[in-house]
Amino acid sequence: MIAEDRKKLMINSQVSVNSVNGQKQLVLNHTGLTLIPLWAVKSELANGSLVQVMPDHIFSPYEELSATYAIYLKRDMISPKTRVFLDFLVEYMIAI
Repeated sequence: MIAEDRKKLMINSQVSVNSVNGQKQLVLNHTGLTLIPLWAVKSELANGSLVQVMPDHIFSPYEELSATYAIYLKRDMISPKTRVFLDFLVEYMIAI
């Protein structure tokens, strides 16, 4: 897709995981679709246990960043610096 054809798609999910391995296991257990980096499912695509859908669509300008995670130590409160950075990261990722 070229930049002029970009569309925003909102998806309501009944399941949320915070790891690529968790995503892969859910899909391998036939729970639905996922947007996952190709490096994480390379062998499953090669052996046919998973099938790529919508291969002509680009979900990120950088294929390896199609799923981006911010990982931080879980505490009762997030530090103001971390909160500002996370807010910036969200806005930045929405813009690209």
